[in-house]
Amino acid sequence: MSKTQPKHSIRKFVDTETLKANVEELTIEELRQEALKNRGGSGSVTETRAARSRRMTLIQQMGYDIKHIDDFERHPENNFSIIPEEIEELAATLRQTGRTNAIVYRTRPGNPKGQILAGERRWRAHRLNWELTGDEGWAMIMCQNLGAIDDDEAMLQLVLDNISNRVLTPSELAWSMDIAGKCMEKKRENDPEFKEKHAGKKTREIIAEEFRSSPTTVTRMKEINRKLIPEGKELLDRRVIKQYQALEMTKLNEEDQLELAKKINDQLESQENIDNLLADKKSKAKPVTQRKKKTVNEHLETAQKSLKKAIKLEGEPDRVMIAQMKVYLMELEEKLNSKNA
Repeated sequence: MSKTQPKHSIRKFVDTETLKANVEELTIEELRQEALKNRGGSGSVTETRAARSRRMTLIQQMGYDIKHIDDFERHPENNFSIIPEEIEELAATLRQTGRTNAIVYRTRPGNPKGQILAGERRWRAHRLNWELTGDEGWAMIMCQNLGAIDDDEAMLQLVLDNISNRVLTPSELAWSMDIAGKCMEKKRENDPEFKEKHAGKKTREIIAEEFRSSPTTVTRMKEINRKLIPEGKELLDRRVIKQYQALEMTKLNEEDQLELAKKINDQLESQENIDNLLADKKSKAKPVTQRKKKTVNEHLETAQKSLKKAIKLEGEPDRVMIAQMKVYLMELEEKLNSKNA
C-alpha cells in the first residue's frame, strides 16, 4: 500500500491553530511510530490535546486522513468472518499498545459514507473501545481514500487485503480466489495497462501469483466455491475432510452431497472411510445435470426484467453504472449493425 497518497480533507478533532506547523522530517515508519505514541487519552487535558494535535499533523504528513468512525460503513459483500471474540481481543490490544494501521475506503457518488475495503475489524475495535471507555479519541480513525473506484476494483482490493492480513478458512480462500478471478477478467477487458502487464498469462496464473499458490489450486478452489454445498464447506473448514475430498464431492449432485455430508458429520469417519464413502457414492450417483448456456437474447431478457424492477424501487441509481450500461447497449447495437451491413 502506498504511503504517498494525496492528502484529503480532515474532519477536525481539534482546532487547526493547535497543530504544530514545524514537525521535523521523519521517515514513514518514524512518522507512524510517532503518531502511535501521540494518541493521547492520558495526562492533563492540555497534554492530551497537544498529543492528539501532534498525532493529526503526523498522520497528515503520511498522506492519511483521520475521520470519525460514523463516516464509514462496511462493504455489504464482505463475506469474511467477523468473530466477536477476536474483535474484543483486538480492541484490548489497541487499548494496551495504541498500535494500529489506517483503514482503506472508497467513495461513491450520492453516498456520503466511505465504504471500507480494508480494516473492518480495526474499525469495529475502535467502535468497541469508544463504547467501553467513552474516550472520544477512539471515535476517530486513521484512513486512506482510494477515491471512487468501481465495484470490481473495490472487491479486488477487499479480497487482496484479507488474504494478506488474515488466516482464511479453506472456504473463504476458495471464495476469494473465485471472486478475484471474476474481477480480474473484467479488469483485463477494461484496463489496457493491466491487460498489457499480464499479456500472455491466463487469469488463473495471475491469481496464483497474487495468492502465492499454483494455477491448479486456483482451478480446484473455484470448483469448490461454486459447486460444493454449504454443509460440505463446513466440513472442509473444520478439517474433517481434505481439499481433494471436497473436490471429489463437487462431482456429485447436491442431493448426494448432502446425504454424504450428513453421514460424514454424524459418524466423523476416518480419512480412509471417507474415501470409501466417496467412491461408493460416486458409483451410485446420478449424473450432474449440466446447465444449458443462455443465448444473447435470454441474457437481454433477464436484464430487461431486472431494469423494470429497478425502476419501481426507491433510492438514487448509480450514475456511473447507468453510463456503463449505456456503453454496453451501444456495443450491442454496433455488433448488430455490423452483422446486418
